[in-house]
Amino acid sequence: MRMKLYNNQIAPFYLMYFDFVLKNEAIKQGKGTAIKNIPPFDVLKQFLIPIPSLNEKKRIISSLEEIENKIDEVKNNKDEIFDLIKQTKSKVLDLAIRGKLVLHDSNDEPASVLLKKIKIEQKKIGKKAAEVSDISHYPFVVPDSWVWCQGEDCLISMESKKPKGDTFGYIDIDAIDNKSHSISSSKKIRVCDAPSRASRKVHIGDVLFSMVRPYLENIAYVDKKYSECIASTGFFVCTPNNNILQPKYLFFLMISSYVINGLNNFMKGDNSPSINNENITSFLYPIPPLCEQTRIVKQIETIFNQLDAIEQSIKA
Repeated sequence: MRMKLYNNQIAPFYLMYFDFVLKNEAIKQGKGTAIKNIPPFDVLKQFLIPIPSLNEKKRIISSLEEIENKIDEVKNNKDEIFDLIKQTKSKVLDLAIRGKLVLHDSNDEPASVLLKKIKIEQKKIGKKAAEVSDISHYPFVVPDSWVWCQGEDCLISMESKKPKGDTFGYIDIDAIDNKSHSISSSKKIRVCDAPSRASRKVHIGDVLFSMVRPYLENIAYVDKKYSECIASTGFFVCTPNNNILQPKYLFFLMISSYVINGLNNFMKGDNSPSINNENITSFLYPIPPLCEQTRIVKQIETIFNQLDAIEQSIKA
């Protein structure tokens, strides 16, 4: 719609009034449901507009511009705070997986003992496993009670599950909120329409890690609500070996910059750069004693809850 004012001197005031008042009034009288249209021009011309004196118009516009500048300044400050919160969370995770977030307890059973027990069990079932080696050769130094562990030793092998019945819950990449690292919603799909990629079984406490464009951080913890769903083969379903790994510690470990950046180095492909299963199972993960994992998770959740509260108060 093209509109022309009789007096261009009122243009700044008119635009301000149109944006904040007239447009809302016009929409109320508009027609349409999916797309709401403002009324025809002959109706719009009948609207009454209060016109102040020239000097008062100038003062109003000047005040408005000053307020808008302050709003922009506040918005920029908010963005800086949000970015700082994100950086703080990343730093907390980094300290956590390096053994620098909570106190150590000499009474905790060392993680190396747990790993040796796992390897004994693996030998019983004929699974070949690498020997535990000196931790000094690993990516960074961890406490003596910790151990470096390959994914194949601390994760349970993935399972397949085919859709049954009439419908099923499907988790694909779009279902992940990569900001909160959570499942936003699953899709209810008829079994007869099930995509071929719908075959990953999930359990409570699993961590879904997208192997397609892992730099997008489509990673999520599986809670009870989604434990009966089937996930896409685009995910690596990280199921913790409970003998050495707690689910929530695994989740925080998988969203740490160490793991994400480390796995990103294995990406291949141009259109949809991806990693593969072996990249995750052969990757080295820093594992603390089980009791210390509990303390780490509790401390991370406490700090994250405080940071989330600050973020929400700013958004309100």
